[in-house]
Amino acid sequence: MHQHIIDQLIDRGIYKSKDGLRDLFECSFEELVEMLEGEG
Repeated sequence: MHQHIIDQLIDRGIYKSKDGLRDLFECSFEELVEMLEGEG
């Protein structure tokens, strides 16, 4: 599920594990995906 987004986040050092995603971001995962895809 959105593996390319997960890889982007890991490459940027934004988070180390999928379990930590919700803890580090106040926005929902869907909003995060839209934000990242908007950059490209």
